[in-house]
Amino acid sequence: MKIGGVMASKLDLILPWQQDLPEGKLGFEHHAVKKYEEELSKKDLKKVLLIDDSMRAISTLNKIFNNLGCNTFVSFDGYAAINSLMQTDVDLIILDMMMDGLDGSSTLEKADELLLRLHEDDDYLDLENSKIPVVIYSGLESRNIHVKETKYFRLIDVWQKPISYSQLFSKAENILMETRKP
Repeated sequence: MKIGGVMASKLDLILPWQQDLPEGKLGFEHHAVKKYEEELSKKDLKKVLLIDDSMRAISTLNKIFNNLGCNTFVSFDGYAAINSLMQTDVDLIILDMMMDGLDGSSTLEKADELLLRLHEDDDYLDLENSKIPVVIYSGLESRNIHVKETKYFRLIDVWQKPISYSQLFSKAENILMETRKP
């Protein structure tokens, strides 16, 4: 199966609530849907925006952050990510730097410009204490990653691809603990 020019297997397209179903039962089971809806309705779920043009990376990140109790939003390019940021408040962004169209740095800059315009009349915003933490997840070496400082986003870590699943899980868990809201 091809999605957005990327080869994907059916297993890559399993929704988070389907992961808990017994093997061979990927149908719409009422109890699984109800369980997923209950988890999404929890107010304390951290919202994580995953931005990467790789189906494999998104699938892995999505599984990890869902297993860590997060509500994830997925964008396969910079434009979709900006659209998501205009519609949803997120607590954390995991961002690939090398994407077709808008690269990671340009995505943050354009999103920052739009958010500034959107909130230009909001005198009550405390931008210094409410910047959205961003983790760069890229095949680029960290010394080659250059992100312009923005009003709405702050770079907190760089994760270098390739990385093992267990290391990625550990890094994700640590980031969630560090960015926990009081």
